[in-house]
Amino acid sequence: MMNRETFLSTLSQELDALPKEERDDILYDYNEHFESAMAEGIPEREIVGKLGSPKFIAKEILLSSSIEKTEKGMTAGNILGIIGASIGLS
Repeated sequence: MMNRETFLSTLSQELDALPKEERDDILYDYNEHFESAMAEGIPEREIVGKLGSPKFIAKEILLSSSIEKTEKGMTAGNILGIIGASIGLS
């Protein structure tokens, strides 16, 4: 089972397609989640277990990002990005 460092590192790598600022915001939020849960006495490994796979989380985030971009301006590239991300989730 992975720890916080491995979880955040994997999530960061999987979110590489996002702009750095957006990726950093997401990683900050997940790090804060770890901090809060650990302050309540929950071990890192249990937190990781509850969060799930960082690869799956990244795929969901990337899909959501593609959908938002498509809503702002429909392009063939955006549509293909959504299709690819959707396939990756299955």
